[in-house]
Amino acid sequence: MQFDPNHWVAIFTGLLVLVGFLQLFVFGTQARRLRETIDQMKSAEQRELRAYVSVESGSITPITGQIQPAAHLILRNTGKTPAYQLTHWAHIVVDHVNLQVALPGIGPMPAPLPTITIGPFGGSTKSVPLGRTITQQEYQDILAGTKVVYVYGIIEYEDAFGEKRHTRYKSMHGVMSGQVGVSTDLTFCPDGNEAN
Repeated sequence: MQFDPNHWVAIFTGLLVLVGFLQLFVFGTQARRLRETIDQMKSAEQRELRAYVSVESGSITPITGQIQPAAHLILRNTGKTPAYQLTHWAHIVVDHVNLQVALPGIGPMPAPLPTITIGPFGGSTKSVPLGRTITQQEYQDILAGTKVVYVYGIIEYEDAFGEKRHTRYKSMHGVMSGQVGVSTDLTFCPDGNEAN
């Protein structure tokens, strides 16, 4: 049997090509995993740093049959970066406790809608008047626990990473909030509250 160096060079070259393909596969898989890890870290960092604006607390003028009630809301950005181009609109209405239909829509919006920026851990206030006195029948229904005053709205803003964000809230005031006419607390409803 005669030694053929070309034969062994061909085998060695083939093995090198095979090892190269295996390395490309392994490095490609590792690069893909690294890219996924970096994307997850970036997403987690943005979630930690971005603005989170919600209604921190709210109150309402004491309900009697002789006043025009108004809700007073405190917004808070609990995030570590500002909330830009923030708009907030709200509505107040007297309606049944166990609604089977949606509350009236909010509107019409002023044009152009004013915007503000709320810095990290900063706040803003908003008053939402009913615009009329509560009727005697509404007052009696609120005392009886069959009606409540709903305060609801939407906050829209842009976070520091250019993402559009919103917070929808719905709260109510009635016998569940304490003694009507004395208590000024707003209680968040079990539905109608969500954010992205």
